[in-house]
Amino acid sequence: MTEPTFARRVPGSTGTGAPSVTTIVVPAARTKVIIALDGHAEFTINLIETDLAQLLTALREGEISYVSSTHTVYGRVLLNARPADVSPRTSASGRTQPGPRELSLTLPEQGTVQVMFDTEQTSELVRQLDAARTLLARVQPHD
Repeated sequence: MTEPTFARRVPGSTGTGAPSVTTIVVPAARTKVIIALDGHAEFTINLIETDLAQLLTALREGEISYVSSTHTVYGRVLLNARPADVSPRTSASGRTQPGPRELSLTLPEQGTVQVMFDTEQTSELVRQLDAARTLLARVQPHD
């Protein structure tokens, strides 16, 4: 098995408040980003660059968004990205910062996984997803 190009873990909490870790991986082929919500293999999805861009926009802007992704068993599924609350955050520089966010995924036979990220964790999630996206952008198409 080839080692991934990029692997990061971002802390969060489940819908019940239990500690959680979401894993972000870019495989050596750099064609997708793999996200394991709450570290569960059954809630692992693949995002191509355009889907990842949509997820990043939702996280940054606090939008409610259903992001298209691929699950190995169920095919195309929708990752729900939304604010965990409605209060915007502003830094000392006056720039809006990502506030608390929630990611959830519902699968037919598995149920729903819900992961909450506080403001700091959301910023870390965005940083790591941005880094993963940069790696995808570096892939040169083969002629």
